[in-house]
Amino acid sequence: MSQSSYTQDYEEIKKLAKQGDAKNQYDLGWSYMNGLVTSSREPKKGFYWISKAANQENVNAEYFLGFMYNHGFGIDKDLKKSFYWFSKAASQENVDTDSKYNHREAQYNLASMYLRGKGTTVDHEKAFYWFTKLAEQRHKKSQYILGMMYYLGNGTTVDHKKAGKLIIEAAERDHTDAQYMIGLMIYFKEYEIQGYFKTVNGVTDYVIPNKKVAARWIKKAVNSGHKEAEAFWNKYELWEYLK
Repeated sequence: MSQSSYTQDYEEIKKLAKQGDAKNQYDLGWSYMNGLVTSSREPKKGFYWISKAANQENVNAEYFLGFMYNHGFGIDKDLKKSFYWFSKAASQENVDTDSKYNHREAQYNLASMYLRGKGTTVDHEKAFYWFTKLAEQRHKKSQYILGMMYYLGNGTTVDHKKAGKLIIEAAERDHTDAQYMIGLMIYFKEYEIQGYFKTVNGVTDYVIPNKKVAARWIKKAVNSGHKEAEAFWNKYELWEYLK
């Protein structure tokens, strides 16, 4: 929405926000944050209105308040408060548009904070729980991280088969770290590839060697500018497998 088009609705949004309507409080705060009320951003005013909406359990406001505390945007940085608001948003259903859903980005940020011990103590089991919920929704970044948790045994037992399945799903959706990692797993035979078959005259042959498949994945990561993939590509001369 441009500033000019927003101006037409501003007075009504502001009126309803002042009357205590949480959705309009969030909309007003978001607009201040993005410079739609005036020609420049006003993060402190944005924080004021988003806080009001969050305190009425508006899930988008809860998430955005967590984001603001996380980055020190409109308020002093406070990771404990960020963690608190991400927790609220992650667990709450959003019913704004007559369709219930949980806030995925809040869940991702909450899982990441558990994983790294930011704003809370490190808790790999809780991180694993939230990344699992997100991976079930095909959240690409979470598929990769959950795969790595299975690979390393963080919050769960080591399981390279589950790790590979999750990481390859993220790789297929252009996650460059996942492309590099699945390439390594296949190259070092830590993940058994399946599905690379060719049938000729009714006879099925397993025709693509592991290292050729590994080279293909690592090449994808290299093409996206992944530095570690490029170093591995050069060290092991992977182009030889694609001739």
